[in-house]
Amino acid sequence: MPARTRTRTHEHIARAVVSERSAAIEAVPRLLEDWYRQNARDFRWRRGELSPWQLLVAEVCLQQTMSPRVDAFLPGFLSRFPDAAALAAAPRAEVESALRPLGFQRKRAAVLQGLAEALAGRDIPRTRDALLALPGVGQYVASAYLCAVHGEPTFLLDVNFARIVERVFAPRLRPDLRDDPVLETVGRALAGAAHDPRRFNWAMLDLGALVCRPTAPRCDRCPLVVHCAYAAAVEE
Repeated sequence: MPARTRTRTHEHIARAVVSERSAAIEAVPRLLEDWYRQNARDFRWRRGELSPWQLLVAEVCLQQTMSPRVDAFLPGFLSRFPDAAALAAAPRAEVESALRPLGFQRKRAAVLQGLAEALAGRDIPRTRDALLALPGVGQYVASAYLCAVHGEPTFLLDVNFARIVERVFAPRLRPDLRDDPVLETVGRALAGAAHDPRRFNWAMLDLGALVCRPTAPRCDRCPLVVHCAYAAAVEE
């Protein structure tokens, strides 16, 4: 099948999933937000304690690192480098040393100091395109920042989000989750239906970590079980 035809076919399938599962699209964000109120994990970037710059730092640190580890790490790092100007002015070796507890310290130091140099004395951009133009900022970090700081109805596409969407709604059609029309179309529809985009996204992250795990999912504890294609297939 030619690539253009395959793309159109995939996009048609993705739209059909949203259309056929419209009731679930509307219900899932509400169920997740209700579940989150009772089951939320407590991290400092969710409490409104951090400045926009500090939230951006947190999102960079969260890449390839478990949330509890970053939560414990942040106070010391942010006390040492409280704003973009302080981080931009610090020697690279000092920044790498401070980041060593998280691992990947050379890469993280380069990204964070690149961001700091770009933003020292400036406001952080409010648009996706402008954020993506900053050093080291990809789609996930941009989405997480826009949602957390400005409440934009974005969705945070990672392996947890993809796993929940694939189990509840339909399998993705392409190997790369970043380029999959089912994940994109369903994710956009879910975020648009959310009453509170922040709680919706945090609930998806927590559900993936605590309940809808890669192996041995706890379907009996899942608020989405009545809408879940995977759970229905398991019961059969």
